[in-house]
Amino acid sequence: MPRIIGNPHGWPDYTWPMVWVLQDAELWPIEQWVAHQGQEKLWFVEVAVGGGASQVVNVYTVPAGKKLYVTRCWCSQEQLTHFVFGYDSPMTYWFRGTVGQYVPLLLPFAPPATLTAGHILAIGFLNLGVPAMTARATICAFELDV
Repeated sequence: MPRIIGNPHGWPDYTWPMVWVLQDAELWPIEQWVAHQGQEKLWFVEVAVGGGASQVVNVYTVPAGKKLYVTRCWCSQEQLTHFVFGYDSPMTYWFRGTVGQYVPLLLPFAPPATLTAGHILAIGFLNLGVPAMTARATICAFELDV
């Protein structure tokens, strides 16, 4: 690249022109910003599931004018368990799989899984063991105006 007025060093185009902007506030990652704004959503689900039985929990219905961004889900259980995580009925899955006894499951979504108004966030547990168990899930999301 030739040296010209406005580019005295002859640097490639992708480095010039460079504009520096001062900002008055700190930059926050989206998850920290929505928590600061009070738009973060956290749910804790705990259900007793009999041996060989299943349980589906409708966690949240997205209200009109909103969009839900699901960022992660943690699950734990006391028996061999088939988990399903998704939305609506019949359920559309973001995750469907079997997890061993006392094996925790972390489902990070990057970019976040999204739900629009009227959809129902849901999680399901199928106890593949004989004795009854307790299954737990923590779901992290944020909700913004459309």
